Parts: sequence; structure tokens; C-alpha cells
Amino acid sequence: MKPLTLVLALVATVAISGCYVAAIPRFKVITHKVTAAELVGRWVLSTESQQSMAIDGFVKKEGQEFAIILRSDGSCSYHTVLSGQYVQREGQWSATYDPSDHYGNGLDFRFQDTVVDLTSIAMDSSGMVLWQSWGDPDTGCDLVYH
Repeated sequence: MKPLTLVLALVATVAISGCYVAAIPRFKVITHKVTAAELVGRWVLSTESQQSMAIDGFVKKEGQEFAIILRSDGSCSYHTVLSGQYVQREGQWSATYDPSDHYGNGLDFRFQDTVVDLTSIAMDSSGMVLWQSWGDPDTGCDLVYH
């Protein structure tokens, strides 16, 4: 098979599968272990993320805020979307670091008997962000908190 034909076949396969979106870097990796002091504060869901949720049919009700508050004592307020549903929960948070994971830094949330570890920590053009995939990670649609 000619090299050009092989390259075109590979490009077509990737394009049809949708995997190309996930392969495009959306965030910059933070190369050091993020500290709790760097994370404490109020993280608000971006307008773009809220628009993506609306396109997918999520309807924001009056009074709903989309924010995660991380306190220095390890407690948190989680008023945002979890598994496609709006939730308001109080719990505990902790920063995690796994150098074998692509992004390395993450957050775990504990709410009574539930542990949520879907949140990664990275950088975008505005600075540090918390992010989670919205639906299929291959679509490239993320919930991004600044």
C-alpha cells in the first residue's frame, strides 16, 4: 500500500470514529503536585460550559448556582451538576496526585457515602481550572470551573 493511501485511510478512520476530538489537547498539564492552598476558594462553572449543558437539554432552574467552594479545613460546598443532575451537597474534598495519569492532579469529593473523583486540575488560557467531561470524553465537551 502506498504511504499516502495509508495516511489518508488512517486520517479517515480517526475522523469517522470521533476520537480526534479527545486527542486535541484542551488543557495544559500542571507538572507539579497542586497544593490545597492553591485550590481553596470559590470555583464557578464557565458560561461556555453552561451553554453546552443547555444545548444538551439541561434546563437551569431559577436560583441554581454552579459553583464549588473548597475550604481550607477540607470541607466543601458542591452546588453543581453531578451525573447529569443538579445537586447541592456539603462534604469533604482532597487533592490527589497520580503521575501516571495524563493530567496528574485531581480532586476527590466525599459526600456521606458517595465518593466522586471525576474532576481534574489543569491550566487554560485564564489560569488554573477544575474540569470534568460532560458526557462522552471523546466529544471534547467539558464542564470547566474558574
